[in-house]
Amino acid sequence: MTYQVNRDRMNLIFNALLSHARDQTRRPNLNFPLKSELIDELIDAAIFTFMSEPILLEVAPPIAIFGDIHGQFDDLVGWFDLIDWPPNRRCLFLGNFQSVPSPQYRLSKFLGDYVDRGDYSLEVATFMMVLKVLYPKDIYLLRGNHEGVAHDHATIINKSYGFLEECKSRLSGDQNRYYRRFNHAFACMPMAAIVGDQIFCMHGGLSPALMSMEQIKRVRRPVDIIDYGLLCDLCWSDPDPNLREKFAESLRGAGHRFSRDVVKEFCAKMNLTFIARAHQVPESENGFEFTFGSYKDRIMTIFSAPAYMRRMNEGACMLVDEKMKCNFKVLKPRTHDRAHG
Repeated sequence: MTYQVNRDRMNLIFNALLSHARDQTRRPNLNFPLKSELIDELIDAAIFTFMSEPILLEVAPPIAIFGDIHGQFDDLVGWFDLIDWPPNRRCLFLGNFQSVPSPQYRLSKFLGDYVDRGDYSLEVATFMMVLKVLYPKDIYLLRGNHEGVAHDHATIINKSYGFLEECKSRLSGDQNRYYRRFNHAFACMPMAAIVGDQIFCMHGGLSPALMSMEQIKRVRRPVDIIDYGLLCDLCWSDPDPNLREKFAESLRGAGHRFSRDVVKEFCAKMNLTFIARAHQVPESENGFEFTFGSYKDRIMTIFSAPAYMRRMNEGACMLVDEKMKCNFKVLKPRTHDRAHG
């Protein structure tokens, strides 16, 4: 029997989540607005949709490219309000939809201080999924390091950064089962994308193991991400302006650091214009930066979560038009944030 997406049910989910986003009285740690049967239907539809795509996406412009969202549901909806909604606006998200609560953040929640942001990983994950299901040719989602969940360091990241805790505190029924089901959906997500045959996109960065795009295409899903290797590097690696050798171990405990020369050689070999990635808050705090200082160095970082972890950074997205011309849109921190973040 062939699986078919029930669009009426998906629209019901979309409307429930959007109404939840617009609710001025909403507070974190209350029950999640979707009933269990709707969550199951959405996860099934998301898995089907992800598996209908290649693991290495080929995306035509125009497209808006986003970096980390980190559970900031209000800001995600704010982005769509700012640049328009699908199908009028096509979007590629480079992963990391889940929040990253620090120990101080957890303490402030316990004490009733809801000024921190990013407490809505479930909302962001399900909203992204339902948009993907409803608009599969307009919304593209890549897997980030927080969507890597199966072994070793990746498991620790997913659990310690609060997603399991959020499932247990906000979902009814078998919360561990839903945690596993969400993670199974994450394991089906694409790992990288090429926009207009020119821009190579991933969450983290390059890998010493990556010699051809065929290596990515050959990966079978669902797939676990372990502490080393190609998939780990695509999710975890970072460019390092101070690195003299080509690659070095990452201080994060997974992935690699890589140099300016690695980027130039890779882009020349693959006939790419540049690399777009996420995974870091740009030092400039304007939401984007050319990581090695210049467009000529062929790599840029995009971070889309404003006011991340009490910083005053802006969020950014990169708008790529039909002719592959790029410009940026910025979402500023809110001066009078709602108490729920």
